[in-house]
Amino acid sequence: MATPSYDPVADVARAVCEGDWHEPAHELVWSAVQRLHGASHPTGVPAVEAELRRTGGLERVGGLAGLSQIASDACSPAEAGHYAHLVHGYAQVRRYQSTLVRGMQGARLADPLSVPDAIAAHQAELSTSLPTARPTMTTSAGSVTTWTPTWTASPCPSRRPPSPASPTWTT
Repeated sequence: MATPSYDPVADVARAVCEGDWHEPAHELVWSAVQRLHGASHPTGVPAVEAELRRTGGLERVGGLAGLSQIASDACSPAEAGHYAHLVHGYAQVRRYQSTLVRGMQGARLADPLSVPDAIAAHQAELSTSLPTARPTMTTSAGSVTTWTPTWTASPCPSRRPPSPASPTWTT
């Protein structure tokens, strides 16, 4: 629940970018929530339903039944920030995978004499679509692998990178 000290909508807005949502219906609902929140209106299901009806998006989310399903699947407001970071992370993975697929397709179609140019173009595209956390894997003796995130600038201006105090995971 939103309190004076915690605003889940603002927390999610800092974590996700336009286009991060995998399902178009989720993006429509999020846009309605943002408009309502920006106008200082309630963001509960009845208000979101009215906003979607007003903008013509209610049928695009599956009607009232689709909106109700999205609402019932939603996490609690206290968990919103955590799940928003997951949504953003999965979106970055999808963008990265798409960039890699385009690179592989370009490699198959490249003229052997233009391979260096194709590689340079692909590397430039990768540098703009890499996830904010670029894990570096170092394997020592045995099966010990250390994952240390390196935080870089995000393609989403509203997203703040996690604090440098984020944990280092060792498996």
